[in-house]
Amino acid sequence: MLFQGFRVCQGVLALAQTLSELFLRDFDRKVNRLDKVYYYARYVDDIILFTTENPSLLLREIKNEGLLRAPLAFNERKTMIFQVNNLGDFPVTKLNFEYLGYKFTFSNECKKSRHEFIDKSISISIATKKVKKYKTRIVYSFLDYLKNNDFDLLEDRLRFLTGNYPIKKNSSEGTMLYAGLYFNYPFINDEFVLKNLTEFLHKIINAKGKNFGSKINGSLTANQKGILSKYSFVAGWKNRKLNPNFRPERIKEIKKCWHNG
Repeated sequence: MLFQGFRVCQGVLALAQTLSELFLRDFDRKVNRLDKVYYYARYVDDIILFTTENPSLLLREIKNEGLLRAPLAFNERKTMIFQVNNLGDFPVTKLNFEYLGYKFTFSNECKKSRHEFIDKSISISIATKKVKKYKTRIVYSFLDYLKNNDFDLLEDRLRFLTGNYPIKKNSSEGTMLYAGLYFNYPFINDEFVLKNLTEFLHKIINAKGKNFGSKINGSLTANQKGILSKYSFVAGWKNRKLNPNFRPERIKEIKKCWHNG
């Protein structure tokens, strides 16, 4: 069962976020105490919950018992329920949901062994919206290059998208904190999405189509295409490739053409 977001009803104007967090902490405690809930987690207002009971019945119980206090209410549009069944009871289908930037894909079956349920393999990928954002930023990077002809900036943008970089030192532990492709999505176990992004990038680099493709093809030399073709989402994630030379001023310049993309 997945809840993504809550609606704040009338009566909460100022301090809405603070009050919501206090009310949700109370909700956390109450839901965690329910016997049939065996896993519960929340990040801000995104909640994921596993139960041994029919999810619809549990959701009804949570509502009827008033565990979520007013002025908060469930966002029905973003509440998703998945039910996994005993092996052989129903036709096997693929289920998927997206949570905290990840896309989880699994089957609606489980098998029973020694009186315990064992889940089938789960594929973990990057959420659809995040993949679209990467592709949009790739396209914007090349469009901006057609305007400014700044190859170094184009290369830095691709290096930034396909790699990782340090952001700041953790003062309490003295360790460096990192961001980027791998550190944003360390739990991926399905490389297909990374291969797809790499193919998308390389098709643009070597485009020969009309309009956009022909402009890119005519603006890059063979040597420049070779330089850009070495960038790979697969390699950047697998090797945790670091780009230590991105200073804040350069990162700001890199992100400038992406706007809200």
